[in-house]
Amino acid sequence: MATKEELFQNAVAFFNQNNNEEAEKICFEIIKIDRFFADAYNILSAINSKNNNLDKAIEYIQHAININPTNHLYYTNLGEYYHRKGDPKKAEESLVKAIEIKPDFSGARYNLGNVHKSQGRKKEAKICFENAIALNREDWQSLQNLGNLLKEEDEPDLEEVASYYWASIRIKPSNIEGEMALASCFYDMKNLYKAEFHYRAVLAKKEDHDQAIKCLAVIYEMQGRYEEALKYSRMYLNNNKENVARMFRVDFLEPHINMHSKEIELGYKKKFQHIQKYIDMDLNLEKISGDWFIENIQPNLYLSYQGTNNKEYKTKYNQIFKNVFTDLYPTYRKKESDPIKVGYLVTGSHEGIFSRFMPPIINNLDKKFKQYIISEEKGYKKYIKEKITRDDINTVFIDGTEKNIKDQVKPLELDILYHWEIGTDTLNYFAPYFRLAQIQVTSLGFPETTGLPDMDYFISSELLELPNSQDHYTEKLFNFKNLPLINSKVKEPEGFKSFEDLKVDTTKNNYLCCQNLKKIHPDYDIVVKKILEKDPNGLFLFMENQYFQVTDELKARLKVTCAEFYDRIFFIEMVDNKDFLGCIKQADIIIDSIYFGGTTTSYDAFSMGTPVVTWPWDFERGRYTKALYDIMGIEGLVAKDFDDMAEIAVKTVNNKEILKSFKNKIEEKSHLLFDRYEVVKEYEDFFVFCRNEILKRQ
Repeated sequence: MATKEELFQNAVAFFNQNNNEEAEKICFEIIKIDRFFADAYNILSAINSKNNNLDKAIEYIQHAININPTNHLYYTNLGEYYHRKGDPKKAEESLVKAIEIKPDFSGARYNLGNVHKSQGRKKEAKICFENAIALNREDWQSLQNLGNLLKEEDEPDLEEVASYYWASIRIKPSNIEGEMALASCFYDMKNLYKAEFHYRAVLAKKEDHDQAIKCLAVIYEMQGRYEEALKYSRMYLNNNKENVARMFRVDFLEPHINMHSKEIELGYKKKFQHIQKYIDMDLNLEKISGDWFIENIQPNLYLSYQGTNNKEYKTKYNQIFKNVFTDLYPTYRKKESDPIKVGYLVTGSHEGIFSRFMPPIINNLDKKFKQYIISEEKGYKKYIKEKITRDDINTVFIDGTEKNIKDQVKPLELDILYHWEIGTDTLNYFAPYFRLAQIQVTSLGFPETTGLPDMDYFISSELLELPNSQDHYTEKLFNFKNLPLINSKVKEPEGFKSFEDLKVDTTKNNYLCCQNLKKIHPDYDIVVKKILEKDPNGLFLFMENQYFQVTDELKARLKVTCAEFYDRIFFIEMVDNKDFLGCIKQADIIIDSIYFGGTTTSYDAFSMGTPVVTWPWDFERGRYTKALYDIMGIEGLVAKDFDDMAEIAVKTVNNKEILKSFKNKIEEKSHLLFDRYEVVKEYEDFFVFCRNEILKRQ
């Protein structure tokens, strides 16, 4: 007959094999033999813990403790059970007791760190994890949780965070959670190549890991690796073929660099067919699934670079969601004596450009307006906070989720909500559907119609719009006399890299396009070719994209479209902002992108005193540079067509007197572009106009 010790070893073996039924049966046999055999109760508690029967688990481990009150493992397990049950006080008491019994046991400190973390006691949690690691260098769980804790800091040292995740998976290579955390950390560091490596490592361990597949699809899309992005988007869909939100990722994926205009035209027609498919589905929230808000199902923003009138497309796209959001119009009423409440909504990763153009307006608006900046806390602190000089500006922090933005913004009972950008991420595309204010407006943040019936006004300028421009918008177009922003002159940086340092041939005439390469339409190749054709000593410069695949795609296209001149096309390596401004300063002339022209880059060029040749398209997004010239009263650099762009550029660069004249005029007149506070009064008048509209509607 087996002894109780032999039976216990059998119980442990069955437990480790997940044969809980057999392990439990043997434990009861042991207790019949010896009801004071504490380890049997410990195994029974662990079995019940596995089955989430925490009350029974606690009962059994208490039996074990009553028999042997000096066993640190029993108290550690009891602390874990209480923590999972939601009783942090008893959990902490149990774990402190375990540490008193055995101070060098790392497991109790790890669990106590988890309790502190769950209660928001991050400092105490950090000490516990660090002590656990000091006691046991192989404690991979404490290493991982310490990384998680440090990543939650306002300004985390991501290199340090990554080192803890890396140490964790080195100790336990099968740890998928740690591998995912490390990949995510590299993603946040914008090191997509290392992020890709670790997401692929996850798939090597679990080939159908849903989140890793999605993240790879996102990375490949960001990098412009269209075929790979499509492949992984399809894999992601195959994991849940009924998930409508995932279908969007496949159907509306766009290459970042199109090879020719015909490709754009055919893709556009195909997208209309996809839209109709989704309209016919008659979607509601139940059909679109709970994942819809994180699946980037807004219209693809790169369509705005393609030289198309997107009003019809965006209007039709909106019809997909006609039954998803209903009866959301604000019910609160306004009195004439109420302060006019104005909110500014800026979503994550878009705070930088907002902080350049909008704080001067917010700081100088009359104090009769009650203003709210609505953003993620991290982005506000990093970009916006230092630009706000008044203490009466309210801040409302959102976490990027649908429910949170509704809960945070609706109680404000805003008169006007100014959406900084619409369509550059899922949150800012769908936020207008929630009707978070009586009147919703947008403007230059993303300078194109939204196609959304819940958007009331688009603020633009007489300097940007044509007589028929209302036809380009679903919103009511409201034109200011000034541009709807305030920008300050950028100072010329010191110590920037010379063109020689960047391997640019300075013996040639340099024509620079400093735009994001994703904006470079196939028609732009015509301009490049014409310039190099007209100027045998010309060198056309582009700035490399942060992802080499995007740069390589454009290079491949230019090798075909500008084959005979390709040896005089040069891509400047990725540079920081100081050297970016230095490149603009050193260029002979800037050649504006077409269809979606420069705004910030044109301001930068004029700050550096460098002329820009531009062709103003019919739509606002292609007319900012011309507007800046109109403000300065400078003529001669605004072209009629592509050929004229090349003619003006070559003529200017090859005649040093003409070039010097333009630079002198920009030097003399550029002050007219900056710190134009007259627009503040136009915003005040507009907000009063909106309040009057609200009162009329009631």
